[in-house]
Amino acid sequence: SVNPATGDALAEVAAGDAEDVDRAVRSAREAFESGAWSELAPADRKAALLRLAELIDGDRDRLALLDSLDMGKPVEDAATVDVPGAAGLFQWYGEAVDKLYDEIAPTAPGNLAMVSREPLGVVGAVVPWNFPLDLAAWKVAPALAAGNSVVLKPAEQSPLSAIRLGELALEAGIPPGVLNVVPGFGETAGRALGLHPDVDCVAFTGSTEVGRLFLSYSAGSNAKPVWLECGGKSPNLVFADAADLDAAADMAAFGIFFNQGEVCSANSRLLVERPVHEELVEQGALLSYPTLTAYCRRHGIGHEPQKPAGRYEHQPGKEMQHDTSPHFADIGGRERPVQIAGLALAYSRLAFVQLYPQFTRFECKVFLDDALDYVGGVCPICMVDNSSVIVLRGTGEHMVPVPEMASFGEARGFEFRAHEKGDANRSAVVEGLFDFVQNNFLVGRKFDDFDHANREAVIWCDKINAAFSRRLHAARRDLFAAESHLLVPLPAWRSPVYRVHTRLVDLESYVNIHTFRYEVPARYIGHQLEVRETKTEIQLFDGPRVVATHPRRVDGPKRVRLPEPERAEHRQRRDEQLVAEERQLHAELPEFAPWITELHRRAPRGRGVARLRQLRRLLRDYPQPPLVDALRDAARYGLYDLDRIETMILRNIRHDYFPRRDPDDEQE
Repeated sequence: SVNPATGDALAEVAAGDAEDVDRAVRSAREAFESGAWSELAPADRKAALLRLAELIDGDRDRLALLDSLDMGKPVEDAATVDVPGAAGLFQWYGEAVDKLYDEIAPTAPGNLAMVSREPLGVVGAVVPWNFPLDLAAWKVAPALAAGNSVVLKPAEQSPLSAIRLGELALEAGIPPGVLNVVPGFGETAGRALGLHPDVDCVAFTGSTEVGRLFLSYSAGSNAKPVWLECGGKSPNLVFADAADLDAAADMAAFGIFFNQGEVCSANSRLLVERPVHEELVEQGALLSYPTLTAYCRRHGIGHEPQKPAGRYEHQPGKEMQHDTSPHFADIGGRERPVQIAGLALAYSRLAFVQLYPQFTRFECKVFLDDALDYVGGVCPICMVDNSSVIVLRGTGEHMVPVPEMASFGEARGFEFRAHEKGDANRSAVVEGLFDFVQNNFLVGRKFDDFDHANREAVIWCDKINAAFSRRLHAARRDLFAAESHLLVPLPAWRSPVYRVHTRLVDLESYVNIHTFRYEVPARYIGHQLEVRETKTEIQLFDGPRVVATHPRRVDGPKRVRLPEPERAEHRQRRDEQLVAEERQLHAELPEFAPWITELHRRAPRGRGVARLRQLRRLLRDYPQPPLVDALRDAARYGLYDLDRIETMILRNIRHDYFPRRDPDDEQE
């Protein structure tokens, strides 16, 4: 942990990884299943949370100092806003524990509808650095009040107050294992928490980009609910009938500068009705936030003096530049957001672009391999922007690339470098390419899909590289001829670019990859397979054996099926399962054999096995007499809704578990 004001180290905090997250989740699950907290009397849970609120308020100075040192917040704000707010949250939810009741919904005579509020299980909570303690309380307090166990991952920049919160929870009497704090990086601890199959839900506050990742983690694991607070910049609206323009001006300034502007909903725009514009300007609202920061940069306030940008004399074969830019393109009959990746040789300006629905390090490696194949060689330096997915940390000469990207470049004979802060013109060669793409390539073009768009992009690159450029006084291909012999040759063999997933085959014999469903042979239902995703294929492995290969989809239909001979095997296996399940149920419930056959016949396509297995679950979970009574009523009235039948079973057994008391006994 580093003090952002001085750069000095405050403390060494363990960086949790997937193994640590797994231990924390196991601890939380064991605590939940033990009932030490989840089944604790509401009055006792209330007392523990109120005690925790008292301890937080009593430890105000220490917690405020931790957040101030850890993330740069003024200590007065932390002591008067954040810590009291966190204590208030635990107090509010503690008071609410014994005031929330179950419900019985109004229904027709003979029906019973109950709403029961129960703890969900293990809650994963991931919070950002701008309000470390306050946002942790937002997540932890309601989860604990409901009886859940929590695994909290604070931001790697500000873990100290969350660790102290865990200590105070134990001191307040919350059982060990109920609140677990795992500091660590998002790409390790956060990803492991989002992918963990024994986490029942995830609550996340942070960027939209990472919020999308948590949704993908859910889809790639157990489809857990994900509650996102991704924020966004918001405008102030001032109308002509505003009663107090002085207050409007004050609040406009407060809305953008509160907490140093580090608020997900900071009011960074001011929309004013024309009749009151001049009056509001007189109150000081003219100075916008961008204007203020630009003034500070120009006058060197809080910034190092900017070096003047000039022309760069690039030598042949020495440097190439890579960057991405967001655009919109007409793909598949609708306008879609796309990421356009570009690579340009700094000397000859030889250009190559491709379009992607998203751009992660996997797409980056795929693009660079395609670009190097197009160029036919490598420049020893690849200049990138400081915000690139290639960058792990640092800027300019202090930039450290992600290890896998550094290894990727080394294997192909080049290294990544980033331009210095304030010297964005250093990568102007590739950035200028994106304006050309927007105003030339994308204008008026419609594409069937991304493959079609990228084929057209290659044709367009061939055209502009061969065309004469008045600015360069030559064609890019002609200039490239002078530097092609200076490029580093590509290796004779390059390791293929792919990423690996682990997926469980569902009951319909599919695995999910990035919202697309890929079919596998039916014999692998319930098996865990390794999925290898390449640029063009999805390869599924059972150990070293390839069990299926599909073309990789990035758009279009969501289901990708096996070839017909393999699908025939799938249908045969499914039919065999149906026959076996139905035969076993006939043997166990011979009285209802015709009804079971009709239940199978009425099941939606592909859901026959699931329906029969649901009936077997009822047979396993409930006593046979009330089950048989419910099935007789269902057969009599032609009812095949197993959820309603389960409700009928519960109604048949409710007096066995909730006997009515005799009023005379209560009086005695």
